[in-house]
Amino acid sequence: MKKKIFSILVILSLFVVVPVHAKDINDFYANAGDTISFKDKVIGDSAIAGNLVDIIGNIDGIGFIAGNTVNVNGNLEYGFVAGNSITVNGTIEKNAYIAGHDITISKEAKINRDLFMASNTIIIEGAVNRNISMGTSELIIKSTAKIGGNINVEADKITIEDGATINGTLKLNENTTANISNKATITKIETYKEAEVENDTNIFSEVLISIINMFVVFIAFTSIFQKTCDKTKEMYKDENKYIKNSGIGLLLLICIPVICLLLLISSIGISLGFVLFGLYIIGLYLAFITSGFVLGDLIITKLLKKDINNYFIGIIGIVLLKLITLIPHIGGLISFIALILGLATIYNLIIVDEKEETKKDKVIEAKITEKNKKKKN
Repeated sequence: MKKKIFSILVILSLFVVVPVHAKDINDFYANAGDTISFKDKVIGDSAIAGNLVDIIGNIDGIGFIAGNTVNVNGNLEYGFVAGNSITVNGTIEKNAYIAGHDITISKEAKINRDLFMASNTIIIEGAVNRNISMGTSELIIKSTAKIGGNINVEADKITIEDGATINGTLKLNENTTANISNKATITKIETYKEAEVENDTNIFSEVLISIINMFVVFIAFTSIFQKTCDKTKEMYKDENKYIKNSGIGLLLLICIPVICLLLLISSIGISLGFVLFGLYIIGLYLAFITSGFVLGDLIITKLLKKDINNYFIGIIGIVLLKLITLIPHIGGLISFIALILGLATIYNLIIVDEKEETKKDKVIEAKITEKNKKKKN
């Protein structure tokens, strides 16, 4: 796998410090801060993010964890972890999905089912009971590592030390630089041509990179335009807006390319045509992200009746929407709906909202003028 694994992950250092006290929580849990030390026991799913995140407690559900530095020292049922530097010292009872710049599965760590990773550097010292699929620039499997199943890896460089155990097939790309000790226990080694195989690692890496990039754009955009999320939530308090905006979005999806084409073939509108087309492409990308937030708001705020941070609503919605679009047969339809709904939402936020602000300004200006006239009289 080429060295395109993302270095831009999770700009969540915007949050304030949040003190956390150990307690049992029988509900969905969400928390964010610059420094998070999570010591609770959650019976349910959790979303935790910060600059430095230390997971000491237990999550009996899905743990969505993101940060610059993430240490998983407690127990998770399922783990979705993203960050710059990630260390797993605890136990993940079922599957783990991890993406970051540097990932370490320490010798104290235990993954009881499958492990999926995308990173620049991966170090494995602990136990993984089933299979591993990963894409990385450099993989190091230490002498204490014990892998119960197969390893499917795409890497530039692989090192396997004396004493490492792989009770399955090690499948690696043939153009990797491999330093595999003859004192390591490996059931079978296979190589494949990178161009011939679109394996689970590639698919997982591409999807994960796409989700992380969208979330980074979402955070950056909403940090600049801070009222965007609240305005979007307010917009969809009226359930009729979903249908109305779908119609508006469909018109935008069809009409804008036609307008661009007409401008490009005219002698005086070429520059404007290129600018409009560029904005259209950006709009399509932002439309999917916007629809992800709308989906997250629908599920978290309206169905589950939870009041949580807009960032978590965004990441949950974006992840769910991306996964739904991967479902065969209906995925394409969902993507189409997401595009038209997102385009209309952006249109309403920019054009309609600007018109309303202009009307308000005119009303205020008229009131001030009227007041001044009365004073003169």
